[in-house]
Amino acid sequence: MFHHVVLLEFHRPNDPGAIAFMREQCDFMKAHIPELLEIQFEKNVADRGKPYTHAILTSFHSSADHDVYQAHQAHVLVKERIKDTIKSLLVLDYEVG
Repeated sequence: MFHHVVLLEFHRPNDPGAIAFMREQCDFMKAHIPELLEIQFEKNVADRGKPYTHAILTSFHSSADHDVYQAHQAHVLVKERIKDTIKSLLVLDYEVG
C-alpha cells in the first residue's frame, strides 16, 4: 500500500469557505480518479503542527497507481484550482508492506 500525505497551510485558515472548497476538491478527485483508493481531508488538532492546519491523506495500491494519480487530469485541475487558496504545503509519501 502506498500513502501520500499533503500538509496544507491556507492563506485564510479560519475561512470556512476555503475549507469547504478544499473538501469539495477532494471529493471531486475521488469521483474521477479510479486509482485513488481513499482520500481524507482532516484538520490538524495538534498545536505543534503550525502552520499546517489541515492534511489530505490518500492511499493507493502501489507507487505506480500514485504516479497515475499525479498525472491524472482531475488531479492537475485541482492543483490549479487550489493554488490561490493554499499558502504552502509539505508532502510525505511512504509505502507499507
